[in-house]
Amino acid sequence: MRKDLLLEIAEAVEKAQSQIRKAHETWNFVNNNGGNVLVDDPEIQRPQWQLVKDVLDGKLPLSTLSSDCE
Repeated sequence: MRKDLLLEIAEAVEKAQSQIRKAHETWNFVNNNGGNVLVDDPEIQRPQWQLVKDVLDGKLPLSTLSSDCE
């Protein structure tokens, strides 16, 4: 492997570990100061890309994408 690729991988791992550490610190701060944390299942929402394209191309009205669009 190239040395620069290994360095890139090491930096990415270090960054991920840092982010996880910060999340744990936040979680502990909340719990240690009278708060509580609940883990919810994430709700993934993705647009229907063909509808987005049709709206952008002027084939469908904006309200097609969401009932609160005007």
